[in-house]
Amino acid sequence: MLKLFSIFTTVVIISIFIFGCGDDAANRNGEIAPPSWIIGSWEDETEYYGVVFTTNNVRFLTFGNVSLDINSMVSNSLMNVVESEKTNDVYEIITSDIAGITSQKYRFEKGSADEIDYYSGSLGPSILYRK
Repeated sequence: MLKLFSIFTTVVIISIFIFGCGDDAANRNGEIAPPSWIIGSWEDETEYYGVVFTTNNVRFLTFGNVSLDINSMVSNSLMNVVESEKTNDVYEIITSDIAGITSQKYRFEKGSADEIDYYSGSLGPSILYRK
């Protein structure tokens, strides 16, 4: 019986290391990597709001000024971030406060090479951004 318990405990510990330390652990530390199709600067039709994707960050703009810098917020321990979906047509990140009480979803869907649809929170109405 003791041997069976030892084997079970070993399997559980190995599983934690294998499955518990995946890519999401890096994402919570701000190491996001938007896909290449979305890299660049995007603006809505009013040109008041925009979003800038770099190879390792996402910045939201209001009237040309940075209103939210994901990496800055993560590096200052103000939020966590996880890339929840990253494909050839969709990029989605979820941010949460450090306590994990509140979260916000940011979803971008590729419309064409020069257009993306932005959904904030639930999949309600989208905002069209153009390069």
